[in-house]
Amino acid sequence: MIANPDSIRLDGKIALVTGASRGIGAGIARVLASRGADVFVNYYQDQAGATQVVEAIRAMGRRGWPARADMRDPNDIAALFELVKRESGALDILVNNAVEPIRKTAMQLTVDEWDHSMNVAARALLLCAQQAMPLMAGRRDPAIIHISSDGAAMGRSSTYCALGVAKAAAESLVRYLAVELASQGINVNTVRAGGVDTAAARTMLAGQAPKPSPSNLLGRLCDPDEVGRIVAFLCTPDAAWIRGQIIEASGGSSI
Repeated sequence: MIANPDSIRLDGKIALVTGASRGIGAGIARVLASRGADVFVNYYQDQAGATQVVEAIRAMGRRGWPARADMRDPNDIAALFELVKRESGALDILVNNAVEPIRKTAMQLTVDEWDHSMNVAARALLLCAQQAMPLMAGRRDPAIIHISSDGAAMGRSSTYCALGVAKAAAESLVRYLAVELASQGINVNTVRAGGVDTAAARTMLAGQAPKPSPSNLLGRLCDPDEVGRIVAFLCTPDAAWIRGQIIEASGGSSI
C-alpha cells in the first residue's frame, strides 16, 4: 500500500523511470504518480508489466506512457528521450533503475556478460543524464536518482559480482554528475536499497525468495513502494541540501 500519498507532492512534474515494468522500478513509478507526477514507464521485454503499471498510473488521474528502450543501446536511449520530448516537452525526474541480473562468479563471467551488466547499470546512467539535461533546463528542482543495492558496497555473494561492480561504478558516477550538474540546478543522488523482494533478486538467488538480513532492524523485507517514497522525497526542495549522496535504505542492515 502507498502510505500518506499527500505528504510529498510532485504535481506538474514529469518523470522517467527506467526498468519500471516490475519490482522496484514499478513501485517508484506508482509512488511518483500517486504524488502527482506524470510518468514514462521504461521497459525492454516486459510489455505486459509496463502496461499494467501505466494503467495504474492513469487510474490515479495522471498521464502514463509505456516507453520501450534497451538500456544497452545508445540509439534506443536517444529514441526514448525523443519520445519524452515529443510527448511532454520537458523532464523533471530521471530514475536510473534498469539492471541485467547475471548470476555468475567473477571467474565465470565472459567479456560480453561483463559489458552487458556495466552498460545497463552504469553506462546507461551517463547516457540518460546527457539526454535528460537539456529537457531539465529551467525546470523547478529537477532530480536524477540512481537506484543501487547493498551489493555495491559489500561482497554480497560470489554470483553478484557483475551487478555489484556495475552498481558501484554508477554510484561513483553519481558523485561526478552531482558536481557537474549542480550549476544546472539538477540534484543527483543514489538510493541504495537492500532486502527488497523482486524478480531480479530471485534471479540472483536462483529462484529463491530473499530473506531479511539477521542485522535488519525491522526484521522484514522492504516493499518497492517504500523505495519509491524515498525517491519522491529526494525530488523535492526539502532535499536540496542532499547532493551526490548515497541514501542507505536497508532496514539498518548496514550498521
